[in-house]
Amino acid sequence: RFLNLSTSGAMMQSLKPFKTRSAIRLHMTSAGRSALELIGKVIWARKNDAGFTYGIRFSASEPLHAN
Repeated sequence: RFLNLSTSGAMMQSLKPFKTRSAIRLHMTSAGRSALELIGKVIWARKNDAGFTYGIRFSASEPLHAN
């Protein structure tokens, strides 16, 4: 889940462990809207009680619309 979202990156929380500097592909959906595919890189990672919190930097200047 996203904790913070901007045009250049995001802070997100997940139960899955990801390595720092690894590429990541995120799909974001909203009711009644087409899905967005966000491609980026894990910049930092922290383990916490809820799983993991990550800083993500998007690599594309515009999100891609997923089919």
